[in-house]
Amino acid sequence: MSSAFEEVIVETPAQFDSTMQSVVNNHPGSLVFVYITGKKDTTTGKSWCPDCVVSEPIVTEDFLPEVDRECKKKGLKTILVKALVERSEYKGNPQYPYRTHPDLRVKSIPTFILWNAKDDEKARTDNFNDLDRLDAMRVAAIKIAKQ
Repeated sequence: MSSAFEEVIVETPAQFDSTMQSVVNNHPGSLVFVYITGKKDTTTGKSWCPDCVVSEPIVTEDFLPEVDRECKKKGLKTILVKALVERSEYKGNPQYPYRTHPDLRVKSIPTFILWNAKDDEKARTDNFNDLDRLDAMRVAAIKIAKQ
């Protein structure tokens, strides 16, 4: 399924900072989201992370298309940076780079962050059952888009 928003894949944590710098520098004014998710198995096409399997359509088929429509009204792009997590490196590793990264501080995956408002706790979630939190993120994103 093609999407209206642009998707950028980060294969490893070592690529994260340079990828984010490139995205921000090459797309000024864009609304940027970071989605940290379990890497998909090449044979099954599914993530090793069951919560990631559930959250991905919420992010890519519901949340982002709605926000992208609002952004387009202002002539802005919506970009999803999808940071993939390898199970063997993540599980049980408190020093995993996304856990210790000062702008990410991942407690669990999946984690979804509105990068443009990274200092605002309302602009991130790792609980995709919390519809109020997702709605707060949507409101924050649309507010930024309308500025």
